[in-house]
Amino acid sequence: MSVDPSAIDRWQRDGVISAEQATTLRADLGKRRGNVGTTMLMVAAAVNGVVLWLFTRVYGVDIAVHAILALWLACVLPLAYATRAKAVAAACGLLFCAWVAAFAFRGLSTFSVVDRWSWLSPLVLLGGVCAFSLGGLHYQVPGFDGVARGMRLGALQAAIVALFTMTFELVASGAAFYDELRDPEASTQVAVAAVSIGVITVAATVAGQALARTRERITRVEGPVNIALVCTALAFVVVPIPARSSALLAAVVLFGMVLAVVVVGLRRGDKRLIRIGGVALSVFLALRLGGWLWPTQGMAIAIGVAVAVAVLGLFLTGLAAKRASPRA
Repeated sequence: MSVDPSAIDRWQRDGVISAEQATTLRADLGKRRGNVGTTMLMVAAAVNGVVLWLFTRVYGVDIAVHAILALWLACVLPLAYATRAKAVAAACGLLFCAWVAAFAFRGLSTFSVVDRWSWLSPLVLLGGVCAFSLGGLHYQVPGFDGVARGMRLGALQAAIVALFTMTFELVASGAAFYDELRDPEASTQVAVAAVSIGVITVAATVAGQALARTRERITRVEGPVNIALVCTALAFVVVPIPARSSALLAAVVLFGMVLAVVVVGLRRGDKRLIRIGGVALSVFLALRLGGWLWPTQGMAIAIGVAVAVAVLGLFLTGLAAKRASPRA
């Protein structure tokens, strides 16, 4: 039900509602209008991408996927800057992750891309960490805190999902079904792109750490965590590591990453960070324990333990988020 702000004032003057109720109604009205505005902005950002894709198809424009994503990002990013909307900024972070993967695979044949499908996860991870680091630099621009937070939250969730997929041996193995036919030049192209994004990420991380003294939203723990994530992603693409060792490396780094997210969220009283880290940690532990118990204890016990761990973790996450209070 829509309420006119003037009606709230009138009800308060007439004694129909108290001052506290009037304040609550105004806050609820502002939140509803903000949600509608954010939804419209997200629809506009999505339509922009659809229009770009249709234009290339209707007029037969020969343009690569990474170029379309770059144009899409170039159109949405000014929208995020103009509106300072967190959701639009988060979409920019996700678009950047997609662009990194598309850029690394640019110009390759379908066979070359399919043969390297498992490299998609480390590339998205690199894109997520890079967007997270670059997003933090926006805290230095007055009034851009919302852009920084939105971009970092979107990139953070993309990085967590990408790193989680890397904990599975099928992805960690590289899935090289046709080693004897693999084009070394294509592998070199992807590796060079990954290293380049990694260098940019490290530079942005170092800059962010230098600014951490003046901007408390950039924490000291981000530095080592970002470096570990970059090294993990590059190891998957560049260094020939056995699948089991690669999966174990990704699992250890993921555990440390989400644990750091939860700890930072608890220290700040940040409900969103607590939920993101808590949900990721719960799902990760549940699936890992279930997978470990399945061969020896059977399917029923493995699923039961996984469900119990997930439910307990999600309950504790919700409880911690509910009790959290923002700290200055």
